[in-house]
Amino acid sequence: MKAFISLFVLIVLINCSGSPVSQPQVVNNPPVIKSISADTLFTQPGGLINLFCDAEDPENDKLSFGWLPSAGNVIGTSDSVSWVAPLDFGKYSIVCEVQDSYLNKVSGVINLTVIDSLVLPV
Repeated sequence: MKAFISLFVLIVLINCSGSPVSQPQVVNNPPVIKSISADTLFTQPGGLINLFCDAEDPENDKLSFGWLPSAGNVIGTSDSVSWVAPLDFGKYSIVCEVQDSYLNKVSGVINLTVIDSLVLPV
């Protein structure tokens, strides 16, 4: 009888020490950028343009924002920032990167133009 109980305990221990029961994977979707906008698409050299990113997360995760200009400087780190235009005329892109708390990222871009103050855009 002792041998039977020992064998039973050994079988139970082997079964219990196997790999843990796997938990279902949590699916977390990336954020969605609904729009990127600006208070104007044109400015003079060194001018200031306010930028806005309207984004949401399907699971309502906290969002963080990053803005990457091809030139010039961005002031701020939220969904609303200001871009200080470079001193050279031309077209510039600003990428808005949105990340949720699960590190899912999405990005969008807005194009802005630095113009001569005497020349009006057509």
